[in-house]
Amino acid sequence: QVLYAFFRAFAKPLEAYDAVAIYALKAKIFYIAKSIPQDFFTAFKDLVPHIEYPLLLPLAEAYTYASLGSLNDLLVKIMFPIYYTGSLIIFYFVIKRYSERKISLLFTFLLATIPQLNEYGTNGYADILLTFNYSASFFYILLWMKLHEGRFLALSLIFSILSIWTKSE
Repeated sequence: QVLYAFFRAFAKPLEAYDAVAIYALKAKIFYIAKSIPQDFFTAFKDLVPHIEYPLLLPLAEAYTYASLGSLNDLLVKIMFPIYYTGSLIIFYFVIKRYSERKISLLFTFLLATIPQLNEYGTNGYADILLTFNYSASFFYILLWMKLHEGRFLALSLIFSILSIWTKSE
């Protein structure tokens, strides 16, 4: 499922409407300006749909463009299957703390085969980032409640903040 997500992500560039209109357009503006323009929310409000949406995904895409040195709509999609894989890894290790390895692998496999989650891992929407951040926040707060280690509470707080900065819904 993970390899299939990577294959599907690289089979075509960003092409889903919201992925291009809401997130990629902002990322390209940030990349070309080499920052968030000071007048971004006023100057571009008629050009960019949903300009008020949180900026985590467009900033991550702009960072990827900067790392690549070009506006490559195919390679920028690398982050989506990576977040999909990361979500499965976190889920596996949390389940493994509460059950044996076979059960953890089974439930991780079941999660990986949910069509909508697999689609999030390839389409360029912010949903997979939200899934990753929100799930990690929830899992770390569970671990904090069980083990009372401050690092789990801190990680839960960080991922909660990233969830808020990912999507307004």
